[in-house]
Amino acid sequence: MRETGERDLTLTMRAAWPGTFVLNPLYDEHAPPTAVAEALEGGIADAVALGRPYLANPDLITRLRTEGPYNTSDPKSYYGGDTTGYTDHPTVTPA
Repeated sequence: MRETGERDLTLTMRAAWPGTFVLNPLYDEHAPPTAVAEALEGGIADAVALGRPYLANPDLITRLRTEGPYNTSDPKSYYGGDTTGYTDHPTVTPA
């Protein structure tokens, strides 16, 4: 489920869904770990999906572990256009 800002709707859907609940949570683009932690630790979701943060941060797993920093996503580089895109975003070096 993609959350659009109504957490009440998310909770209603979670309660009604008998299987594994995967949530694409509403989040601040510069702080996706907060949304991930809330969804998983709060029992709101069994798994989370993060689309835009992955498009802007090919190394998102490293950034989640180190709590950022996060690149700002650029919709012009999504799925087409010219040769600029996913692999052109700067990465971080793990400590």
